[in-house]
Amino acid sequence: MTRVLVVGVAVMDFVFYVDAFPTGGMKHRARDAAVVGGGCAANAAVAIARLGGEALLSTRLGSDQVGRMIHDDLVGEGVNLSLTDRSGTRSSYSSILIDGAGE
Repeated sequence: MTRVLVVGVAVMDFVFYVDAFPTGGMKHRARDAAVVGGGCAANAAVAIARLGGEALLSTRLGSDQVGRMIHDDLVGEGVNLSLTDRSGTRSSYSSILIDGAGE
């Protein structure tokens, strides 16, 4: 089994599907939503694990709920997180809006 060290960012992406992008300062309803793992290094580590390699990811996660979500998602994909620093206070995440045209 090939062992690969991946160093970089791991995030959680909160994806919201909307009919149109919000234009004003009021609440807008998404027609659907998804929560998916992201970040270049995390995505590469998952790909390595899915292809049968041993992926060791060195990244920094917060000790917050988002950090736990990222951690659990990556462990579930078979990524080794023994080199991950969990001492941060806040994990990285993205909020992504996708309109009806796919933009």
